[in-house]
Amino acid sequence: MKNLETSQSKRAYVYCRVPTDAQAKQLTLSDQQEADARKLCEDRGIAVVRVFTDRGFNGSDRNRPEINRMLMLACGEDHQVDAVVACAMSRITRDLEFSVGVHDQLRRAEVEMTLVYQSFENSHADRLHQILTSWKD
Repeated sequence: MKNLETSQSKRAYVYCRVPTDAQAKQLTLSDQQEADARKLCEDRGIAVVRVFTDRGFNGSDRNRPEINRMLMLACGEDHQVDAVVACAMSRITRDLEFSVGVHDQLRRAEVEMTLVYQSFENSHADRLHQILTSWKD
């Protein structure tokens, strides 16, 4: 995956997930996730192309419309982003198998996953740790 720390004109999708309908109605949780992700992007000189938010979905649910739309666009043949930014791996998924699939799709498309609240290097051990945090954090 590409290193966003050293690049100037990077582009990213931001992904947010609010797990329950009650929290989704409050909007504050998704607003905070988006604000934190945008701040990280601004600090690193990354342009936010689009924000995808799933409201009222559990992290183990694979049938979330916005994450699936984002992955399709981010990993498509003509993808126009260098990264997917989320606050934590648990916002992307809480399903270990799905996490492995997401990481594989992004790696093949050379799209980096950047997390606001968690920091991982690009080593095999850190990638495994990142995947495992989706299951239990």
